[in-house]
Amino acid sequence: MGNIGRAADSWETWLSGMTGELPPLRQPALEFTDSTPMLEAARQGLGVALTRRSIADQWLRAGELVLASEREVAHTSSYFLVWPHRSHGSPRLASFQAWLRRQAEAFERALPARPDPPYSA
Repeated sequence: MGNIGRAADSWETWLSGMTGELPPLRQPALEFTDSTPMLEAARQGLGVALTRRSIADQWLRAGELVLASEREVAHTSSYFLVWPHRSHGSPRLASFQAWLRRQAEAFERALPARPDPPYSA
């Protein structure tokens, strides 16, 4: 079974965060530009996928995928909520921002307890 690659998620970062070392890597057997087909390939047994927990959550909760390790490595990227300057201070935007924050907090609370804290690469 090979590793399944995705450009945005780095096997090097994950392995280094897990072991503190960077072992030699082969090229991924399959490469995807979108998480959905990559996770479907992993679900079908074509390899091991590397993705963010939030993206794989529905497959994990359904039991269609399992975590290869309970340890997590902090992702090297962040999401930013941006909007045009003319929208700054808009009540609708403030309402959306508050809703989005509540959704993210609820998602974090619903995650199973982690045995180890997240590791930074």
